[in-house]
Amino acid sequence: MDIGLQLIGDHYLPYPDNDFKMITEAGFTSIAFDLSLFCLSLCSLTGNIEDIKKLLFPYKKAAGKNGLKFAQVNAPSLSQVVDDSKNKEKFHQAIRNCIEVCQWLGSLYLVVHPFEAGSLNSRQEWEENRDFFLSLQEEAKEHQVVLCLENQYREYNGRYLRGVCADPYIAADYVDRLNHEAGEERFAFCLNTGNCNFGGQSLYEMVIKLGRRIKTVRIEDNNGIWDQRFMPYACARDGLCSLTDWQGFVRGMREIGFQGTLSFTADGSIKCFPSNMRASILRLIAETGRFMAEQINIESILNKCERVVLFGAGKMFANYMSCYGKKYPPIFTVDNNRKLWGTSKLGVSVKPPDAIKELSDDYVILICNQFYCEVEQQLKKMGVKNIYHFHDEYRPL
Repeated sequence: MDIGLQLIGDHYLPYPDNDFKMITEAGFTSIAFDLSLFCLSLCSLTGNIEDIKKLLFPYKKAAGKNGLKFAQVNAPSLSQVVDDSKNKEKFHQAIRNCIEVCQWLGSLYLVVHPFEAGSLNSRQEWEENRDFFLSLQEEAKEHQVVLCLENQYREYNGRYLRGVCADPYIAADYVDRLNHEAGEERFAFCLNTGNCNFGGQSLYEMVIKLGRRIKTVRIEDNNGIWDQRFMPYACARDGLCSLTDWQGFVRGMREIGFQGTLSFTADGSIKCFPSNMRASILRLIAETGRFMAEQINIESILNKCERVVLFGAGKMFANYMSCYGKKYPPIFTVDNNRKLWGTSKLGVSVKPPDAIKELSDDYVILICNQFYCEVEQQLKKMGVKNIYHFHDEYRPL
């Protein structure tokens, strides 16, 4: 699973070679490119397509040089392109150019915001969005681009509220009806976790209802009040736990079998720290992405391996057995507690860590112990390579 970074804010634009190198060294494998950054440039997105490509070429070149893929491209919203919402032809031209740019950058997915229809009722809002998105179908088909709708928020009296496609049932209906009328799978969904927070929505419910319609994600955190665009786990409830239900997000993504790119929008967190700490913060965000990817992929990891060995014989071991013990039974578990060696727990023998050395390479070690770092270092010193982590707070419900 790729770990991506959403490029938002002008701090990535002046020196793409240096910044993209920093992104790669931090551990990211892809980027999500936001074209709205160029709406006010001398070469507008509504202009000549070759001029637009010339403007964007340094970023394409820098990405290729540093081994970064374009996981997704974000198109600008209506308000970013035109001042008068009634003059939409200019906006349509911008999106058509974005579709071609998306293919040129090598990305399959273009995120396009659905319209907020204001005083129109839900049926009229759907009809307006249907006409707009279907008008882009042939262009998207020609360039082999999938158009992803995104859940939106709206501002009312200084507060952010649920907007168009924020309800998962309505959003799923939008995608299904568009694909039905298009006669092909040309439309999908981008889940924005930050926008879910504004409406106090369950990330698990959003993910499960939208299911495999979700092809891209925009992972960001906030306090449910302001559009902060922080990295995950940055907002806490009473200083005790994360305000956002990241466990529900991970469980949901695991259940729908998501294998796309986890793209993180975290410019809010990055800007909070001194500029000379940017590389360190990027590494932390990438590490968070790898953690989430491992927890989402845990069953895929277990399914690919013929033999599973656990490290730990305590409560976390028991939780693993209750979740996966029947489907992925361990051949044994190891523990540093000498008193447990030679005993059996839940039908699984407990052995000393040195028992791992007797195995051939077709196995994985799953750490079921809260001292993850210490145990991982111990295993690496033993020459163990296939090390993964079982976090029981992320186990299936």
